[in-house]
Amino acid sequence: MYISDFFILKNNGFTDSFICIENALKYYYSDPEVCCTLFRKALESIINDVYSLFGSSVKGHNKLDIDNLDNVVPDKFYDDSIQVEMHNIRIIGNAYAHRGENFEYDVNKDKFTCYVAMKNIARWLVECKQLYPEYLRKEEERRKERKEKNNRVLKKIGKIALIVLGIGAAILGGSKISKK
Repeated sequence: MYISDFFILKNNGFTDSFICIENALKYYYSDPEVCCTLFRKALESIINDVYSLFGSSVKGHNKLDIDNLDNVVPDKFYDDSIQVEMHNIRIIGNAYAHRGENFEYDVNKDKFTCYVAMKNIARWLVECKQLYPEYLRKEEERRKERKEKNNRVLKKIGKIALIVLGIGAAILGGSKISKK
């Protein structure tokens, strides 16, 4: 497992998340339980980055924040599998942080699951960051086009209304003159 797999986070401004993942990976071989717990902590940082990227704030409750991703992330960028990966890390990390009497997990499988999930999330987050500015630009263009189209329609409706009012006034005015 290589920290170099996460340099994309550091190189794209997600330094805190990179550091959290780096801290988790320090224990990958020496203490996998701590590694899994720290991946859970790294997830909190990643979730914060996702919300920040898309102009929102986390509520501070990871399960709810993950479940709410579909309301925060625009449809073009939303990916169910990323939400599943986040829940996997959350569940595994919570299991190691709060293990009880009936704790039966495969720590080697779990640390690898967290690692792979975090790689997928990191790649997705960086891709979102790279594509989001262009998406915003296109959305702004679409908004302006819709506004201009609406203005043209309203002007046409206004002209038609003036014509109808003019005709109506002419008819009413003409009928008043003919009655005299």
